[in-house]
Amino acid sequence: MFVLLSTQACLIGPIDNNNNNNTNTNNNNNTNTNTNNNNNNNQTTTGSLLVKWDFEGNTACPADVDEIVVQLQGQDDQIAECSKGQLGLDGLEAGTYTLVVKGIRKNTEGKDEVTWESQSESVTIKIDVETIAEIELKSMAPAVGSMTIKWSFTEVTTCGNEVSGIVVKIKGMDDRTLDCAKGVATYVDLAPGEYFVTLQMLDDQDGIVGETIEQKVVVEAGNEAVLDIPLTVTPPTGTLTIDWDFDGSTTCPADVEEVVVKIKGETDRVLKCEDGTITLNDLPAGEYFVILEGIERDVDDTPIVTWISSEQTVEVLADKELSVDITLSPSN
Repeated sequence: MFVLLSTQACLIGPIDNNNNNNTNTNNNNNTNTNTNNNNNNNQTTTGSLLVKWDFEGNTACPADVDEIVVQLQGQDDQIAECSKGQLGLDGLEAGTYTLVVKGIRKNTEGKDEVTWESQSESVTIKIDVETIAEIELKSMAPAVGSMTIKWSFTEVTTCGNEVSGIVVKIKGMDDRTLDCAKGVATYVDLAPGEYFVTLQMLDDQDGIVGETIEQKVVVEAGNEAVLDIPLTVTPPTGTLTIDWDFDGSTTCPADVEEVVVKIKGETDRVLKCEDGTITLNDLPAGEYFVILEGIERDVDDTPIVTWISSEQTVEVLADKELSVDITLSPSN
């Protein structure tokens, strides 16, 4: 008996290279697509801003600035130390923003007060780019000026000799008493306008020994007004009143028409006899020697002394009034 075995034959044909290339190309395309997707996912869409500031061209922080506030449109306010001079802001979406920078300080109530401020500026943020904004702040303080008053002596008098102190008197302001040797008084933060200045000179007992006439000073915003005042010492003065009589009688004798008041160092003063008195104001304090003469005039109008007093010594005190009675007697 025969057994028939059936054998299946395997046929091997040629390899299709085109199909393989297509497959590889598709794989490469898929890889590129994945890479592009990854790149798109990693690409940033933001930029940054560096804000720098100065104060009217000066980088030093003014005394009236404690902190800086950076205000960028659509963003929270950012606070920075003034002395740092700059502040960086990251993660900003591309676009145009409005920027304002302010300098602030705490007022007496502990509240923020804007003392310096910039103009509103437009800044453009670009993707992956740091934009630099240089901002100038302007003072918000009112426009003010200053005044310097100087003094010096026109005579041999010097500070410490007759004058120890100077009182600076300005209308509408408190008086200031300064050491004479200082030679200068300075006023700052003055509102623009006219000021009227007088100086008083004081001795070591705070007595007034001289005073200048009032002078006008014009202060302009942003400028310093300088006033030079020459000083002349005026001795302290008092008042002397002299009354006269004729051997105890206030009636003028027939041979007396006028009375001559003679004071050493002073100009003679001639008065009508019936006046009976004379008051001399603003006499420098000190000792004086006084003689009174009663006169009549002859036909040629020549004065003839008919009555005369003895010499009297009187002392005039500063800011005091002295009254004396002087008796005249016949001259022969």
